[in-house]
Amino acid sequence: MWYGARKQEFLALANLAIATRQRKIPCVSPENGYFLTQMVRVRGALRVLEIGTATGVSTLYLQKGMGAEGAIDTLERQASAAAEARENFARFGDAARIRLFEGDALTLLREEPMLAGPYDLVFIDAMKREYGEYVEAVRGRLAPGGVILCDDVIAFGDKMTSLWALMEEGDLPGTIIPTDPEDGILLLTPEV
Repeated sequence: MWYGARKQEFLALANLAIATRQRKIPCVSPENGYFLTQMVRVRGALRVLEIGTATGVSTLYLQKGMGAEGAIDTLERQASAAAEARENFARFGDAARIRLFEGDALTLLREEPMLAGPYDLVFIDAMKREYGEYVEAVRGRLAPGGVILCDDVIAFGDKMTSLWALMEEGDLPGTIIPTDPEDGILLLTPEV
């Protein structure tokens, strides 16, 4: 975990993640969240797209890895979750650098011109059976060297048949990184 000058910020996010999970609301674990922060930092991501905001815990971890010029577009289907996410953005992050779009992610990706990209990093944590469709929808929105991260690939991998089929059919290199004791994140590095 984080031991630098921002330790208190990461402890607050870890507590938020734990409290959210105790309420049976899906969100990243503190371990996965910290991994997201580090991926944003390593990639030097200035533009991030997140599919599946929920209550905004992962969004906040993503934002912690960015410099002051970074921005996030995030998509959430449920209005109640989006409302809670906005509150969390104001309390724990920099809400001015986060654009939350409400609605079905695939519809938004097809119809919302503000989501054209290019994105340095895309994080997917939404409807598991649609992961393949999400990856197809965002591949063309990646900046050169951009990466796609897919959450829950160990715990719910059996529901991601469209993703596995897409990887088998095309040139879509990736690796699963076990990021916490119960799960992992798939790192995809498509050619742009």
